[in-house]
Parts: sequence; structure tokens; C-alpha cells
Amino acid sequence: MKEREPLIERYNSIYEAKEEYFAGRVSEEQLKEVMEGKTLDQVLHPETPKVETPMQQMSDLQLAKKAKAAKAAINRAKNQLRYQQDTAAKKENPMPQCPKRKEIEKKLTAKQDELAKLESELKRRGC
Repeated sequence: MKEREPLIERYNSIYEAKEEYFAGRVSEEQLKEVMEGKTLDQVLHPETPKVETPMQQMSDLQLAKKAKAAKAAINRAKNQLRYQQDTAAKKENPMPQCPKRKEIEKKLTAKQDELAKLESELKRRGC
């Protein structure tokens, strides 16, 4: 009986796959895969490896801290462009068009993109 058990399981798997094929729920290629040795479950639900981004590996607290830091960096960059200093002043003194301004603008857009991603991840998690 021990020798026949694997054969019985394989027969049942092929029989189920055949029934699913005639019902239209399995394609011919999937049926062939079952006949070659895979189980019906392996064919219908192939496990795709989940690749987590570094953002998905962070805890909710880490994400919130990173979002707050990004907001502060955005605020500092905007103040640099408006007042030529990290903090707000009483009177505006806009930074003239120069290489430093372009560099700050580039960093500002990068931080805004990062903040958008962080907020979308926080929203996805329901935080």
C-alpha cells in the first residue's frame, strides 16, 4: 500500500485537472504541467516571490519619522529659495537664478517625490 499511495495521489491529481480542463477552468498547458508531475494547486497558484521595497520593510513609526523629516527638509529648501536662509524671515529675499538655486530646486523635487511615496505607503497601511 505504501508503494501505491504516491501513484494514487498522482492519479487523483491528474483526474481533478482533467475535470477542470473539461469544465473550462484550466488551460491545456496547465493540464500538461499536471501530467508532467506538478500538482493542480501548484499549477493554479504558482508562488511568485514577493519582493519588498525598503519602504515596505520599515515599521509604521519609522515611516512616520521619515515623512516628518522629509516635510522639514522641504520646508527648509523652500525657505532657502524664498529668504536665502533655513528659517523664515520677516521680509522675503528670493534667491537669484544661479547654480545653487537649481541644486536646491532639484533636491526639493526629490524630497517632494519621496514624501509622496511615504504618504502613499502610510495611507496604504491605514496610518
